[in-house]
Amino acid sequence: LELIEGKLGIIKQLNEECVRPKGNDQAFVSKALQSNKAVPCLIQKNTFDKLEFGIHHYAGAVIYRAQDFVVRNTDTLPSDMSEAARLCKNEIIAKHLDNNKCTNTGSKEEEASGGSRGPPKRAKSNLSADTVMTQFKNQLTGLNETQSRYVRCVKPNTQKRKLVMEHITTMEQLRCAGVVAAVLISRSAYPSKLFHSEVVERYGMLNEGKPKGGYPDVKSECEDICKKMLKHLETTNKSGKTQSGFAMGKSRAYFRAGCLEYLESERSKIWDKWAVKIQKPARGFIVRRRIMREKYAKFAEAVIPVQSLFRLILAKKKAATAKKDKKRMKRMGKKSKKAAIRIQATVRGFIQRPKYRAALRRKKEEEDLANQLVKMQDKLAQAEEQRKRDLEDARFQFEQEMEEYKEKLEDQLRAEAEKQNKSAQQQTLIDESGKIIEYLRKE
Repeated sequence: LELIEGKLGIIKQLNEECVRPKGNDQAFVSKALQSNKAVPCLIQKNTFDKLEFGIHHYAGAVIYRAQDFVVRNTDTLPSDMSEAARLCKNEIIAKHLDNNKCTNTGSKEEEASGGSRGPPKRAKSNLSADTVMTQFKNQLTGLNETQSRYVRCVKPNTQKRKLVMEHITTMEQLRCAGVVAAVLISRSAYPSKLFHSEVVERYGMLNEGKPKGGYPDVKSECEDICKKMLKHLETTNKSGKTQSGFAMGKSRAYFRAGCLEYLESERSKIWDKWAVKIQKPARGFIVRRRIMREKYAKFAEAVIPVQSLFRLILAKKKAATAKKDKKRMKRMGKKSKKAAIRIQATVRGFIQRPKYRAALRRKKEEEDLANQLVKMQDKLAQAEEQRKRDLEDARFQFEQEMEEYKEKLEDQLRAEAEKQNKSAQQQTLIDESGKIIEYLRKE
């Protein structure tokens, strides 16, 4: 542990090399070996490469090659990529890409950011981000603070084959994991324990001499059962004190090795006795029935023809009755079908007549509307023709009036022009008047 997690340990050296701008694997190995020369667990050999070193673990020696250790330990996303991920519309990418809830650093950063409202801080650099080893250590620290249960996997053989057990290899794994020591420690004292109520419920049948008034509580009843049943398992230690096979606690009873197995065996004996008592009448009934069948087996051959005759008569009667019922149902079916057709015809006619009358009324109304529309179209056409004739007459009359007005205007202008010796001003006026007349004519 000092070599791996110490102040100058391998994890510390690796994290420092990740923070250093030009850190590499060779520099990490050289610094780790230089600072941990005196540690006996560290393996250094002249035959090793510049990137190799070894460690004596509990299970044995392991040789490591530190290729890409620095790159893999850094394993951080650029800050701009993290910011882009937070702005993403996908909820999984935006909220869970940078999930630090499983580490202590994530909770501390959230508390620091949420608790204080100070000036804006400088953005965090990629170089100062947590490394993989730091995150793992924080997760392990958080895991140690919880109540965890572990599942240990034991390899039964080294060939990776099914249904093959190598006992020596398996025992070595259990011994290295501490399981054998834990079992020995637990069996040396009180390896088995049960609640008082469980002992009374499970082994109460073994208590034959129960007092008439009963027990004051469950604990006293449990203690009485254990004393009676485990009395012969008491032992005497070197000091001469008698040690019973059980110990009573506040809520549980603790048993030494072999005591609980003895109670289970006694319990199974009683179950066997009760099973025999229950099986006795059942087996007697089965045997008596078999004897009766063997006794009356000779009469079975004579019973079969009689049964066949009676069954034939009953079947004939049943077939004749069924045939009559079929004919009767057929006749009744025809009659009921005719009656149903008549009823349906009457009901359908009653339902359809109002619909037919309504359809006739709608059709008549549509025809009336069509006739009125034709008449209105004829009147509209006549009115349009009359409007065109009136418009042509008005146009013709307007043109005649305009011609007369033009002639009068031209005569007046000529007379005035002659009087004023055809001045340029009068000529311009004549031209403008002519344009006005042309414009009025077009309009």
